Amino acid sequence: DGPSTWRIENPLLRIELQAQTGELTVLDKRIGYRWRSLPGAGPQVPDIGLSRRASPVSVDGELGEWPGFPTFELTPDMVADARRVDGAADLSARVWLGWDDAALYLAALVSDDHLRWPAAGATEWWQADSVELWVGGLQVALLPGAGGWTTWTRSGPLAEAQVEMKAGGGGYVIEAMLPWQALGTRPSAGAPVRLAVGVNDADGDNGREGQLYFPTTWTHSQPDTFARAW
Repeated sequence: DGPSTWRIENPLLRIELQAQTGELTVLDKRIGYRWRSLPGAGPQVPDIGLSRRASPVSVDGELGEWPGFPTFELTPDMVADARRVDGAADLSARVWLGWDDAALYLAALVSDDHLRWPAAGATEWWQADSVELWVGGLQVALLPGAGGWTTWTRSGPLAEAQVEMKAGGGGYVIEAMLPWQALGTRPSAGAPVRLAVGVNDADGDNGREGQLYFPTTWTHSQPDTFARAW
């Protein structure tokens, strides 16, 4: 579970962060002054609108069914657990999200100048190029499999999901259909879905170098840090 208070201290300053509340306190020992952050002053999770689809998306790795602006973009300043991203060509993405009564749909145009896919069945898939998302407390990765692209969750592939990818032009397009029944949630009036999307990048053989995540408040396994999707 980790400590409830994180502390950094030197002869001049003592800095404390409350893990549960996010409250930050700074003591200037030279003058005995203590500064405390205001409650709720930390970064706020964003709200995003999910486009309701009039008909199911054809999952083919093409963006023809995704006109207009993306739902959000992943830019090089949105680094997360791995922080080496050398500009937009190295790693960035435009992401579209939509839904209907049956499924959540995702399309991503990922810029990546060196493609290194995880091997089929790899257990540490995040060490290679990949797209991942969280829907509530469920983590889903979109990965190459023995018979084509597939999904990963801790309990196995997501039932009846579809994934297609096409590479080229300095990156790749990936598209997915993820059934609400398998995800264990769905949008409803007054109750948003907690959602986060990330991309991983490995340019060589030494594992992941960069990771970008939306929203920037994202913390692994903590849905209250994910975006509210309506």
